[in-house]
Amino acid sequence: STPALGEVVLPDVLAAFLRRRPGVRAAFQVRHSEVINQFVVDQQTDLGFSMVPFDHPAAISEELFRVPAVCAVPHDHRRARRETIAAEDLRGENFLAFGRDTRMRHLVDAVFEQRQIARQMRVEVYSSLEACSLVARGFGVSIVEPLTAIRVSPGMLAIRPFLPRIDYTFRV
Repeated sequence: STPALGEVVLPDVLAAFLRRRPGVRAAFQVRHSEVINQFVVDQQTDLGFSMVPFDHPAAISEELFRVPAVCAVPHDHRRARRETIAAEDLRGENFLAFGRDTRMRHLVDAVFEQRQIARQMRVEVYSSLEACSLVARGFGVSIVEPLTAIRVSPGMLAIRPFLPRIDYTFRV
């Protein structure tokens, strides 16, 4: 599974499944979507949870759900009291971005580039967990998926809808 589901949602699902089926053994790993998709193609796993579109004749891929990205800011940030945070509100901010090889990095960067909004790109992170952990420590702001954001550092983060809407799409 990707970190967003693997660190937050799937542990509860897997634990409930295994309680109902005491004879079942499982291997549970958190990886990048590209690795997950390759594991499925190579038949190294029976089921993978990914965020990257996947089309391969050796596998069936279905969309599970979509959630809109949110903006994570420190709880005492000047934008923390807003109901929504727009791309324009983040001009000049220290920004925590996902790695350059990720789909979400490209989608988020496109929003800022189309509007000609400069950010201070200082740190690249692997997942929303790392981004939210740094935001909670007052380092900067980030656009993340909400499943992780609402569970990380309660009281230390303000989580607000981000405009324009960017969706995280989860697939099985």
